[in-house]
Order: sequence, then C-alpha cells, then structure tokens
Amino acid sequence: MKLKEKIRNNTQTIGSWITLGHPGIAEIMSKAGFDWLTIDLEHSGIDIQQTEDLIRVIELCDVSPLVRITNNDPNL
Repeated sequence: MKLKEKIRNNTQTIGSWITLGHPGIAEIMSKAGFDWLTIDLEHSGIDIQQTEDLIRVIELCDVSPLVRITNNDPNL
C-alpha cells in the first residue's frame, strides 16, 4: 500500500529522516522497512544534486520520498 493510500485509510505509517547525502545511506534506510523517508535540506548540508540522487534511490526501493526544503523558494 502506498503512502497516500495509507494516509487516506488512516493506516499508521513509519518513516525516518535523512541528513547525510550519500546514496548508500538512503539505500540502507529504504530497505529497513520504512513507508517514507524525509530528506532534510533545512538542517543538513545536502544539496540539490544529492537530493535528486537520494530521491532516485528511495523510489527504486519502493519507499515514498519526502523533502523538507530550506525555505519557500519556487526554484526548489
């Protein structure tokens, strides 16, 4: 069941936060059984290119990626 469907059905979801920009970290965490992983751009040194790589890895592991952005910038 995907994240949106779980939320609609009031099903509990479990996730975690990523603050390191290495794709290996995202892969390990994605295979840990989480429903979602949030990439924290606000309190980490992760840049846009790393974010794209992390999202790619997370999606390939069939986990929902979320991103907390640094500010309300339409270019992000």
